Amino acid sequence: NSYQVQVTKSNFKWIKLNVEQKFFYRVNYDITIWQELINQLNTNHKVFAARDRAGLIDDAFALATAGHLNITIAMDTTQYLHLEHEYSPWMMAIDALHNIYSILSHGNQLGPFKMYFRSQLESAFHSLGYNDTGSHTQRLLRVAALHRSCDLGSRRCVQNAQAAVNAWMAVGGPSKIEPNFRYTYYSTAVANGDEEVWDFFWGVYQNATTAAEKRKCLFALAQSRIPWLLNRYLSWSLDRNYIRQQDALSVIDYVAGNPNGRDTAWLFVQEKWDELLKQFGSGSFSFGRMIKRTTGHYTTHFMYNQVKAFFDARPNAGAGTRAQQQALESIQANIDWIQRNEAVVTFWLKQTST
Repeated sequence: NSYQVQVTKSNFKWIKLNVEQKFFYRVNYDITIWQELINQLNTNHKVFAARDRAGLIDDAFALATAGHLNITIAMDTTQYLHLEHEYSPWMMAIDALHNIYSILSHGNQLGPFKMYFRSQLESAFHSLGYNDTGSHTQRLLRVAALHRSCDLGSRRCVQNAQAAVNAWMAVGGPSKIEPNFRYTYYSTAVANGDEEVWDFFWGVYQNATTAAEKRKCLFALAQSRIPWLLNRYLSWSLDRNYIRQQDALSVIDYVAGNPNGRDTAWLFVQEKWDELLKQFGSGSFSFGRMIKRTTGHYTTHFMYNQVKAFFDARPNAGAGTRAQQQALESIQANIDWIQRNEAVVTFWLKQTST
């Protein structure tokens, strides 16, 4: 349901509804009011409470995704972020920008967006720093920003991760890396490392005594950019001498989330479909999740037709039957987003950088 509110002419420039985001609804404004709200963010964002700043960003991107608002308005809400120090607005922006990054990563327009996203994140570290200190929310924000910065190839972030892991590899023993940084530093070291680094973290995984540490290693091992290592890792996911059954689908999910491994993961699922269905297709929520993770990220009609043809030939997917349809819906949503927004975002980035 939707409702319209008409405000009579007054001397104010803007109005912010759903103050402090206390209620569960989206607010769309007249373009003129959106522009005034964005001007206010850029001139003095602290006029709004942190939750209101987060709400403006969240509403703008949600409405743009649904086709109810021009994507440039949503992007405009992120330009003030170099002034932002609070957790909730940053997290809304990071999630929204990462969703766009994931879609654009399939095409040839990723470079400028990646630079913009990275530059905004780097501004966060001017106030946060790289040490695991501060309040609870400051630490949470630092961890989130650090992970995305490394993922985007921030030089300092990658160098810090490699230095920490190299120092650990040199002396061995338990990890001395800050617990809050391990998820990011492990995966960044593998993504930017060679077979020796991969083997080191395989050893860490085998010797880990906690489920949390094992999970960090499983994720990190899937971030390699070396094709044969990813192929071997996927094959090990179905070999109980290497990977426990309860972790098998997570390995496939993690490789599918790696831009360098997503096609490899989808090919593996197609090749091993019958075996995967036999082991996990009966009542396993994880099986449906795997289907969506390995296919739902695609952005072209070609891949939509390929995935659909594969699913149509295998209608009995057990616990993954509904996930097949959801994956196709996700691909179609990505196609629609590309057609509606890719050129607009590219133009906005050119205008912003000049």
